[in-house]
Amino acid sequence: MEYKDYKVWKIEVKNSIAWVTIDNPPVNLINMAFLEDMEHFFNQVKTDDDVKVIVFQSADPEIFISHFDVTALTDFPKEAAPVAKELTGWKKFFMEFRKLPKVTIAKIEGIVGGGGNEFALSMDMRFGAIGKAVFSQTEAAVGII
Repeated sequence: MEYKDYKVWKIEVKNSIAWVTIDNPPVNLINMAFLEDMEHFFNQVKTDDDVKVIVFQSADPEIFISHFDVTALTDFPKEAAPVAKELTGWKKFFMEFRKLPKVTIAKIEGIVGGGGNEFALSMDMRFGAIGKAVFSQTEAAVGII
C-alpha cells in the first residue's frame, strides 16, 4: 500500500514496520493538519495487512509533540456540549487506535506535552531517550488541573 497525500506526517514502510515521522514545525503542534493526517493514516493502516508494527517519531529531535494548538480553541463552540454516552472525537480515536491489531510504539527524543502525552499513552509502548525525553502536561502548567 502506498502512503501519500499527507500534510505533516511522513510515512515509510519497511520490513512490515510503518515509520511515521511527525514533521509539523516549529513545535509539532496538534492542529487540523495533524488531526487530518492522523485520521487519514488510521483509515489506511487498519486495512494494510503488510504492516505489523507502527513507530511514531519526530523529525525534530527536540520535540516529539508539544500540545494541542490552543489558537484553534477560538473556533470551538461557546456552548457546552451535551454529555456523551460513549466516547467521541479525540478519545474515541485513541480507543480505536488501541484496538488496532498492530504493535504501536512512540519513540520520544524530546519534549512531549498535553495532547502529545495522550497520543503517546494510546500506544502499546513508549520509549523515551534517556536524558532527552521530557514529559509535561500543559493543563498543570497553566493551573487548570
